[in-house]
Amino acid sequence: MGLYYFDYGHGGKDPGATYKGRKEADDVLKVGMKTAAIMRANGHTVDESRTTDKTLSLRQRTNDANKKNYDALVSFHRNAFNRKARGVEVFSFPGSSGSRAMALRMQKELVKIGFVDRGAKTANFHMLRESRALAVLPELGFIDNSADNKIFDDNIDKIAEAIARSLVGNINATKPPAPTKPRNYVMNGDRGNSIIDIKQLQKDLIKVGYGVGSAGADGIFGKGTETAVYNFQREYVGGANGIAGPKTLRILKEVLERKASDKNKDNPDRELFYRVVTESFENRNNAEKYRAELKKAGFDSFIDIYNK
Repeated sequence: MGLYYFDYGHGGKDPGATYKGRKEADDVLKVGMKTAAIMRANGHTVDESRTTDKTLSLRQRTNDANKKNYDALVSFHRNAFNRKARGVEVFSFPGSSGSRAMALRMQKELVKIGFVDRGAKTANFHMLRESRALAVLPELGFIDNSADNKIFDDNIDKIAEAIARSLVGNINATKPPAPTKPRNYVMNGDRGNSIIDIKQLQKDLIKVGYGVGSAGADGIFGKGTETAVYNFQREYVGGANGIAGPKTLRILKEVLERKASDKNKDNPDRELFYRVVTESFENRNNAEKYRAELKKAGFDSFIDIYNK
């Protein structure tokens, strides 16, 4: 079976093309990971440049992609121009006949879905030029064109299947099994899930005095984070195993709140004000009259306007 490298363009500080809050970096990550899942379900190995919204330079991407002898590299992108341009196009590096053949196959498969055919083209893009493997760069419609976005959104599974099919021929297009419910804990080797934000966990551990390693809060639960969790558990939780579950997270939150409260108590320069409210009125004139009575009695006051 084949060995492939999937690069999902942009990410992190670089959103790529944007339109009405939509980001190219998000779209290509979504469709690319669907494609990778199909490839793996059909017995192929796929490595990825990123699986989160992460900043990577072009050089970092190709350096990573050139570490192994991949059969092919696919760099996923979306286009943008003037809100009127439409269609799909797949690029390969000039003079690479193998990459050109792959680009033609991919273009043909993607056009079948309903995209306007802008043709398979060549370009001196970094990802194509610096890749040792055969490489293509599909531009999956224009993100600033509503019609292309509708095709993309309505057919994202078909797009993933089309790309996979253009790489390896016949595939089992059965959708991968639905993911199981995310675990309510994280451990060494994890990169987070929809329940637990590892980067936030790392930040919280640092705040209470437990360093997570030289990488800092990077969203990856490595040995440094495991050690930090273990040491925190020994001091505050009781049993220690280096796995951050509901009990550990709850106690960590309590420790953070307690430290914040203690900090306020220890700060004599912090000014606290306590407001005394004596009456409320629906009519402004009545409020003014009451304020005048308070002033006459020697009490300074003001009118605070609010909604119930």
